[in-house]
Amino acid sequence: MALKFFRANRIEIFVAILFLLNGILLFPGTQPVRFLVRAAPYLVSLGAFLLVQRPFAAPAAPGAFMMVLVLTLLGVNMLHSTTQPVAGLAQILLQLAILGPVFWAARFIKNPRQLIRILFVVLACNALGSVVGILQIYYPEHFLPAQFSADASSSWLESLTFISPDGRTLVRPPGLSDLPGGAAMAGSVSAIMGLAFSARQATRIWVRFASLGAALAGISVLYLTQVRSLTWMTLAAMAVMALFSLRRQSTFNRAWLVCATASVVLGAFAWAVTVGGQRVHDRFLVTSGSGMLGSYDASRGWFWRYTFGDALEQFPLGAGVGRWGAMNGYFAGQRPDSPPLWAEIQLTGWLYDGGVPMWMAYASGLAISMLFVFRIALSRMPFAGAVIFCINGIVIGASFTGPAFNTTMGLEYWLLVALLYGGARSVDAPR
Repeated sequence: MALKFFRANRIEIFVAILFLLNGILLFPGTQPVRFLVRAAPYLVSLGAFLLVQRPFAAPAAPGAFMMVLVLTLLGVNMLHSTTQPVAGLAQILLQLAILGPVFWAARFIKNPRQLIRILFVVLACNALGSVVGILQIYYPEHFLPAQFSADASSSWLESLTFISPDGRTLVRPPGLSDLPGGAAMAGSVSAIMGLAFSARQATRIWVRFASLGAALAGISVLYLTQVRSLTWMTLAAMAVMALFSLRRQSTFNRAWLVCATASVVLGAFAWAVTVGGQRVHDRFLVTSGSGMLGSYDASRGWFWRYTFGDALEQFPLGAGVGRWGAMNGYFAGQRPDSPPLWAEIQLTGWLYDGGVPMWMAYASGLAISMLFVFRIALSRMPFAGAVIFCINGIVIGASFTGPAFNTTMGLEYWLLVALLYGGARSVDAPR
């Protein structure tokens, strides 16, 4: 019975592992196994890739050819004289795990209803992370991690706290993670998908209101994490969702979507200010004289200037594999000719891994995949296409503030593209 259930719900189980497994880190005594917990989604993705018979011959999602080129560039760059061999191999396996769903996931979608069910599982998992984040504000002694990540310095952890109006010291909600502010992405996904499901014409009334509650929890916890860039991107994604609804009224209840979005965004902010005080208010409503772009330039501008300046001049064809990121931290050896490199944004990491050719290959893959999602949102599967377009747009946006495609966010991006491709194939399949 258990084996039959697993076979029938393999994708749903993989999604649950992807979004929920980090919750183990909330419990005491789990820091010694943190690496295994963090690595588990990638290991499962690699296992799925290896277990699928002839994965490269399976239906490959749009952008797959460019991702094969990305993996090829990584392999070629292993020949670089400053490559860290063990860390480089680990980086290639990490990227294969992140890109793996492109080559295996589409075949497991049998019909559009299954895809909608999987998207609802994604919503449920992220809503749970958002609710846990809110509980961490009200009951920190019960719901905050027993130990924050040992990789985080005490001064950095302290900088991610704030004082509530009643004088309590609050930690930016980690959600299902062991890092302050870690609930931000779950809040973003929950907000967007919750609003989308609540406005879907075919949604049952109880699911409609449950989804609206998930959206409210998501945007509320997002405000409390105080991650401004992700908050602005989430609000922009909501606007894009509204634009999609204008084209397909049969899919979305337009009036509900507009009214629910306005109510959730404003109501959640009012509540977040009540809980978080002036710090939350000023974080979003008080900007420097240079505005949002100036604020971004102050926090991330140096990394852009470095990437397109010194780094591009020094590493036009790559710096060797395994020189940056977690794989370097875990597996690199001590070599004077191959010191660790730092990448705050994804473009820098791609430059290290494969130079300008890597930029071109990955950017082409993203453009091809997003164009496919956009076309599906305007035609065969408007609801699923619109939701995935908005979520994946946020992942791309997040790559300008961090190395998103070297994390589970990248894995989620390619998984959603592949699942949508599988759903589109099932629509086109002969009856």
